[in-house]
Amino acid sequence: MVNDSEVKERIEHHLIRNKELLRVIQRKGFCIDDARLIECHFWSPSETEAENLSTELRKRSFTQLRLNESDGGVWNLEMTVRQSASSTASKEFTTEMTMTAARFDSVYDGWGTLLSD
Repeated sequence: MVNDSEVKERIEHHLIRNKELLRVIQRKGFCIDDARLIECHFWSPSETEAENLSTELRKRSFTQLRLNESDGGVWNLEMTVRQSASSTASKEFTTEMTMTAARFDSVYDGWGTLLSD
């Protein structure tokens, strides 16, 4: 189980990265407030935890993109949701994803989005 200080540290790390992602998106000429397909990445210690996390996120309008075992026996879960990059980069969303993942002994590893017209 992840402790509170680890969760807070992860959130702070994501928020720093999120600011840079938003700058990159804007620098490339895209609006950070437009709804777009966002990919969220998670790591889970087992297939069961990954599936349980996926089930929880699907209740929140996410779609499962990928679930596979990676080297070292951890599970990679990728989920998509349609929302703005600015919403995705917010402290609220970041906290929600980090804490939801932690409930399933998993780690929220951040997000990305395809930049194309």
